[in-house]
Amino acid sequence: MLRRVICGSGVLLALALAGGVAQAQEPRLVGRLSDAARAQVDTILESARRDGLPSEPLVDRALEGASKGATGPRIVTAVQRLEVELRAAQQRGPQIGRVGGRYPAHPALRRGLRVQRLLQVVIGPRMGA
Repeated sequence: MLRRVICGSGVLLALALAGGVAQAQEPRLVGRLSDAARAQVDTILESARRDGLPSEPLVDRALEGASKGATGPRIVTAVQRLEVELRAAQQRGPQIGRVGGRYPAHPALRRGLRVQRLLQVVIGPRMGA
């Protein structure tokens, strides 16, 4: 009897963990990216969210790549590059970081403005170099 309870508990634990993983996935990427690329992008998104970065520009970049027919590895690389830029923006100054829980630079980044140029516009040429 005890063995059944332990085995049953293990199955429930496995199901609970699997449910947590499924919830972490970005639903808009399902069916748009290969399973391998989606898993890598989901990992990047999870890391960005955990560190307080906006994930929406990262999702947008992945969806843009998918709509243009880019390969999975190319999409992952593009999302990784944008994550690096967002981290740089976060570290370089509060002017382009969160303000009241929002990212005022987010629309500019979504439209493709590079972080270096954004830094030059917001805090001057010397700081953005």
